[in-house]
Amino acid sequence: MENASKALIIAGGILIAILIIGMLVITMNSISDYQESGDRKQKEEQIVKYNKQFEAYSRNIMRGSDIISVIYKVINNNLVYGDDNFIKLSIKYYDDSRATKNITINSSGDMSAVKTKTQGFEKDITFKSKYFKCTNTGYNSSTGKINSLIIEERTDVTFSM
Repeated sequence: MENASKALIIAGGILIAILIIGMLVITMNSISDYQESGDRKQKEEQIVKYNKQFEAYSRNIMRGSDIISVIYKVINNNLVYGDDNFIKLSIKYYDDSRATKNITINSSGDMSAVKTKTQGFEKDITFKSKYFKCTNTGYNSSTGKINSLIIEERTDVTFSM
């Protein structure tokens, strides 16, 4: 009889230990899930913040001075992030003789030439007075971050003083 009662006490102790261990495992899993959802939310907020700085240029009316700003912003982004968050930029505009001109950043090799050309635009009142629109904003399908901007000069809007 004495052995049977000891066996029941031992069995009860084992069951209580198993229950405690099970509760600890469940608690650890829920804490881990909570941390993962917090990390996911933080990552999504970072993507939204990153995209906002370029989505500000995704509009129907911009001036040449806005284009100069977006060019520098893209160049700086590409220098800082490299291939991880590289943004391609294409800007189509017309010179004084109505010939089509393009500014394109497709690779890191394009950036110094574009920067030199942009520095010339900073002094060009005619370019600054032009109107532009963003015709396409592309997003990376795996990261959700902006990876391309296509901007064209608007010929349907004229500058008046």
